[in-house]
Amino acid sequence: MNPGATEVTCNSIDDDCDPSTLDSPDNDGDGYGVCEDCNDDDASVNPGATEVTCNGIDDDCDPSTSDNPDNDGDGYGVCEDCNDDDANVNPGADEVCGDGMDNDCNGEVDEGCEPCISLTKTIGGPYRTSDDEFLDDGIIPIAVKRRPHSSLPLNPENIFYFLVEITVGNCGGTDLTNVVLEDEFSNQAQPFETDDPGNVTITPPPSIPGMDQELLTWSVGTIPAGQSRTLYVKVGTEFNNGGNLEPTSAPSAADEVFYNGRNDERGATVTADGGLSASVDGMQISHGAEQTCADSEGDWDEIPFSRTAFHDKCAQITTTLPFTFSASDPAILPASEPVATTAATEVAAAVDRTWHIIRALAHLSSLIL
Repeated sequence: MNPGATEVTCNSIDDDCDPSTLDSPDNDGDGYGVCEDCNDDDASVNPGATEVTCNGIDDDCDPSTSDNPDNDGDGYGVCEDCNDDDANVNPGADEVCGDGMDNDCNGEVDEGCEPCISLTKTIGGPYRTSDDEFLDDGIIPIAVKRRPHSSLPLNPENIFYFLVEITVGNCGGTDLTNVVLEDEFSNQAQPFETDDPGNVTITPPPSIPGMDQELLTWSVGTIPAGQSRTLYVKVGTEFNNGGNLEPTSAPSAADEVFYNGRNDERGATVTADGGLSASVDGMQISHGAEQTCADSEGDWDEIPFSRTAFHDKCAQITTTLPFTFSASDPAILPASEPVATTAATEVAAAVDRTWHIIRALAHLSSLIL
């Protein structure tokens, strides 16, 4: 400490023996010397200033006052939270439809809340009706004559079936109400069992002989946003008026049958309140020319064709199963485009589980009643 020394600030010593050289000079003129001012080159920064959020500066020279406080305690500070007084509003929140707020802080209100309905149908099989066994060889009967005498019971219709899986989805942000699906069938196919009989009607009801063009109506009801409903339908083949089970009009040659849908243009349609509607085309299944039923996995050669003879008219499915058609409104899914789906063996296992569960529940209900 002497007149030749350099004044050292903030040590409370007059190092240069000159009272005019301050120990705590105020370089920016904000009334706070360098010893208490955390940035004495900026007059807006000092212990008396108000902290300004989200500017990256410690305006009040107090580290405990945050530049990005979280006022509502939702884990997001005021700098990224568009409403830091509401813990339900932040960049990590889900948009809530219909409240007029930007819940997720993306600058949009009620985005993704537009109504949307989707329809997806998958057909697979064939299966033997008596035990729901999946027929790996794809061989089905193409003509079965009913036994003519009372001593020989009638061959039942629908001795084999294809499984149609119908899924109606809510791909929008609001609940779908009054959802109804209508599915048409050709006069060669017959929907004879579903897993939701309480909400399904089939008009006309399955009958013998058949050859009717049925309409299946499924009253789905309300589907909440982001959820879906699925219906399983067993579709067999109808007797014609002559008592023959004929899935083709020309059983001696390769042919196609609409096992779901009436024709190319008339398949299934789902509707909901608000004018929403999605449709898919009919689903054709092809088979090859007539062949023997001997050694078929379904044991079709053991079905009596008449009183003394045995049936021997089968054909093999040539369509790759399962396949899927999809559509939506608005059109966010490809409309009526066949899509490869789960392997047949996996589908068969799922079907077996589904119908065993249904039967177990029915048995349990009978015991309770």
